[in-house]
Amino acid sequence: MDQGGDALGAGALLRGLGIALVGLWIAQNAHAGDRLSTSLVCRGNEPFWSFEKDGPSARFTRLQGAGQERLDFQGEGSDLGYLDPPWFVWRGKGREDPSQTIVVVARVQTCLDTMSDEGPAFDMMAVVSSPEGRSLVGCCFWKTAGE
Repeated sequence: MDQGGDALGAGALLRGLGIALVGLWIAQNAHAGDRLSTSLVCRGNEPFWSFEKDGPSARFTRLQGAGQERLDFQGEGSDLGYLDPPWFVWRGKGREDPSQTIVVVARVQTCLDTMSDEGPAFDMMAVVSSPEGRSLVGCCFWKTAGE
């Protein structure tokens, strides 16, 4: 009985399976770096806020008194596309006041706007740590060119 041939065949099968899994991971994460330079838009209610990231720049808008306050940030993101479901983290410092920080943690999952009975679901749910340290929850989507 020749088991050497079977062992060699099993080794080749395992190597092939390993290569296939690496290829699958690469295919699933091929656009991960693209997302770091793509626009991410997040919104929440009660109180209203929005966050829009475009590359390393972001703007956080919220109701403040009778108007809106807009704060600009500079930062960077981490795409954790290898997690299941994928996550994205962005941290920035205020352009005018570097002591102000904002952190956005978003994960891929269906998210519905709590103030709207209609409308499409968003692709991601996010938790935002606002500049004063308040935790805000909302929905996000990746904005494609032309939107």
